[in-house]
Amino acid sequence: MNRHIGFTAVPVNSSFSETAQAFGFFLLCFALLLPDLFFLSESPMGGDSLTLKDPAVSWAAFMPSFREFRYELLQHGNILWSNLRGMGLPMLGNGVQGAPLFPLNLALVWLPDQLYWSVMPILRVVLMALGIYLLARRVFSLSVPASLVFALIAGFNLNIIRWINHPWQNGILAGIWYLYFCCQVITHSAAKRSVIGLYCLGLIVSVFAMVTSGFPEASAVAAIFAIFLFVAFVFSHWQQLKKGWGERIILVALCHLIGFCLSAVQGFALLEFIDQGQIMSLRKGYIGATFTAEQALPFALAQFSHFQMVDAQQYFLNFYTGLFGTFFFVFGLLHWPWMQNRRWVGIAFLFLMLLYLVKSFGMLPVVEAAFLKIPVLNQSHFPLYFSPLLYFGIAYFVALGIENLMNSASGTKNQKLVSLAISMLATALVLLLAAYSHRYFHQAGW
Repeated sequence: MNRHIGFTAVPVNSSFSETAQAFGFFLLCFALLLPDLFFLSESPMGGDSLTLKDPAVSWAAFMPSFREFRYELLQHGNILWSNLRGMGLPMLGNGVQGAPLFPLNLALVWLPDQLYWSVMPILRVVLMALGIYLLARRVFSLSVPASLVFALIAGFNLNIIRWINHPWQNGILAGIWYLYFCCQVITHSAAKRSVIGLYCLGLIVSVFAMVTSGFPEASAVAAIFAIFLFVAFVFSHWQQLKKGWGERIILVALCHLIGFCLSAVQGFALLEFIDQGQIMSLRKGYIGATFTAEQALPFALAQFSHFQMVDAQQYFLNFYTGLFGTFFFVFGLLHWPWMQNRRWVGIAFLFLMLLYLVKSFGMLPVVEAAFLKIPVLNQSHFPLYFSPLLYFGIAYFVALGIENLMNSASGTKNQKLVSLAISMLATALVLLLAAYSHRYFHQAGW
């Protein structure tokens, strides 16, 4: 049995070249999957409801708010107040969806307007995929092929790409790197000062980014994702982490404190803004069933066909490529219990996927009532943005399936044969169910 593969400490001298090569690979993937956006013939901020999840955000919130902030910052050195609207409005409160203080936005604020609205969304997707890859390699300890598949499915998932014009992606990007740096700081707390200093700086910036993402709902979902996987990391790695545990926790807590202090100006502005009004739809019964069949079946790899195919060709290719994802998902799920040092992370991902499904098919009344009592979040659309919990879980088990199929030491020969047989049977069952239920789903409006 594969008892020794799981979370492992990352060597201090982890290859910078691997990170650079991964960044180049994902940049190439973006160019191949979305050439019109990459070569600037079309803008990621443009589109309609067929290509973007919420196209109105581009021209109604994100773009005007950030343009206003950029003008005030570059022309007047001011980030708090603007007279460009009405009698004047506070930018950090009223223009929160412009994400004015988000680190990536600030880093690119000097670009001309026409370049900024292409470079920023592209770089955001590539950095998201890179963060997922580093998590897979240095936290989940997956092989390079499995890590690349994990990053492609989770980072280039169609349901992620359709938010390319939205500050929602800021929160997901921040959460991915937040989890990565949390794990690195707590693992390398006794490393050289230069190394731990860089990890601490990364964690501080990630905490700052979570608060300033411009979309608190996404940051809250990313925090749920990060907390559960961080706890799984600690449990799986406890034998190495228990030495000097107090110092490790203090260091992580100190980084959080600095990050929260630096982002306090945005946090307080957001609290004051929310206090001025109320989302009237947030009442009992607001959290309804938002699940659709296309969000889960067929799984994972099916998403890629949407980028290049149209009409009937897209649907056929989408379905059959999805069967490959389904096969690896089932295979990975079946082998996961045999891998002792992966059990905690598997439990965390399964719980997150279950949380999404419970939310999508209607929360239990007691859960809904509890949510409506949480300050700040009960004034947001937080429950509508749980989808990454499902996609990231699917991506992990697909990657785990590829990892196990490539690893001859993973389980006995009989166990692998049984897993292969069950995976093939499950894939065939999905094929039959999809064939017979396709008409029903569309008649029901799913």
